[in-house]
Amino acid sequence: YIDNAPNGIFVIDGNGRFVDANPAMCEIAGSSRNRLLATRIADLIAEGYEHAARDFLDRVCNEGQANGELPMLTEDGETRWCAVSGVRIDSDRCLGFVHDISEIRRLQQLASRAERLETAGTIAGQVAHDFNNLLGPVMAYPDLIREELPLSLIHI
Repeated sequence: YIDNAPNGIFVIDGNGRFVDANPAMCEIAGSSRNRLLATRIADLIAEGYEHAARDFLDRVCNEGQANGELPMLTEDGETRWCAVSGVRIDSDRCLGFVHDISEIRRLQQLASRAERLETAGTIAGQVAHDFNNLLGPVMAYPDLIREELPLSLIHI
């Protein structure tokens, strides 16, 4: 069952070194099983998120379980956002579950960008409307002047 699971499943020791990993975990890491078993989980965490990963592992070790989202690096340098759950299985090993949520995060970013563009469009429309309100009297003023001036002074 574990080998055919759609999500990554792994076991790490107390030093964060991989002890076991299923094929889905190897696919998420973009690595062969042998290479993965020769690394530490910290080696997969994207730069700048090491502290968050350490906090996650500390929660698993101290509280017995934790859930979170972390960016993982594949062997070729691609960043994959992952939902990660971990449980302590004994004093020196933890069991982890990983689900690649990169596509979900990408779609969330697109939706956020579209929302910002929609907001900018709304603001631009309001500014244009206000400007038009100011411009209306200015455009009408020449007609008022023409009505007040004698015809001999108007050369249009």
